[in-house]
Amino acid sequence: MKRLILLTMILAACGALRAQDELFKKYENTKGVETVYISKSLLSMAGVADIGDLNVSKVAKKIDRIQVLECERPSLMPAIRDYALGIFKKDKYEQIMRTTDDGEVTYIYQKQRGKQNEFVILTTEKDELTIVNILGSLTLKEIKEIAE
Repeated sequence: MKRLILLTMILAACGALRAQDELFKKYENTKGVETVYISKSLLSMAGVADIGDLNVSKVAKKIDRIQVLECERPSLMPAIRDYALGIFKKDKYEQIMRTTDDGEVTYIYQKQRGKQNEFVILTTEKDELTIVNILGSLTLKEIKEIAE
């Protein structure tokens, strides 16, 4: 019985991660969309300090992976945003932060996965949408420091 419960929990966690992967795979070959996958191995290499606007040097050892999706095609942005928000709702991500500043809206979502946390930073501007998915043993405080 314990094995069955453990197996069910593992499969549920894998399914939720697969949903995030679907978002990135769905749009990876779309004109006006750029996707990036950064593995733990690359993050652990010496000299990694910044990835785009993110400063990951202090916490790189705690990160298992980073995925980034960036869309600079305004006509496609609502569909990507709505698809992502649907995943967050379906998989019960918790919205832990929302900021608005001069037309830029940023959301931070979190989902706990055992000893790991998954954070998603979704930022929309007039002509750009960015989704950053970070999986690792990070705290919310460390995520805020990365995003600053």
